[in-house]
Amino acid sequence: MFQVALTAVSLTCIATAVLALTAGGIADSLAARAIKASESCFIGDTVPTDKFFENRQRYERLHRITVRLMMGGLGTLVVGIAVLGVAAWQFKHAGR
Repeated sequence: MFQVALTAVSLTCIATAVLALTAGGIADSLAARAIKASESCFIGDTVPTDKFFENRQRYERLHRITVRLMMGGLGTLVVGIAVLGVAAWQFKHAGR
């Protein structure tokens, strides 16, 4: 019974990690779009407009979110795989 609970916890962690990594990928693509949009916000060659600074702030915010989601997702994935390994070890040695 303990192995079943560990397996359920492991699969929940792995599913949560996949969702977090997917959300991190989406946030990263939005951040890349914001930085690309900021490149066209100049008057002439050197004078940035207000939209330039707004897009840069948006990029920085999305980049922070991306890093947090990716690190959280990777950490959760490691925990999920470790718990799955413990469950497999418990299952293998339960009959002894």
